[in-house]
Amino acid sequence: MPANEANPIYPSERERRDLEALVRQQTCAQAAFVQQPRMRLAMDNLNTHYSESAVLLVAERIGFEGDLGRKGRCGILRNAASRQTFLSDPEHPLGFHFTPKHASWLNQIEIWFSILVRKLITV
Repeated sequence: MPANEANPIYPSERERRDLEALVRQQTCAQAAFVQQPRMRLAMDNLNTHYSESAVLLVAERIGFEGDLGRKGRCGILRNAASRQTFLSDPEHPLGFHFTPKHASWLNQIEIWFSILVRKLITV
């Protein structure tokens, strides 16, 4: 049975691991969240940071009662942009700030390796 049929919340093993890491980080911040009326988390633009699973987790944590829709079809879960918008909503007590794609540390490492390959490795 494909992973998405066995557990529709986790479409892939990688997303499951990334979401578990996100949950661990949020659990560590839980005490601060209880004392603070609002919490903002800084995230890079890794697709699992605004996945369906992340939206479901945040919606549960903030007590969101609206309709989330369906992934790929309608509502908040429709596409990556709508999920990012939901997670970035300043009205939510738990929200994300996404770094610009060009500012991600991983992109800087990829750029460095690209330069290294072009300058040092000849074909």
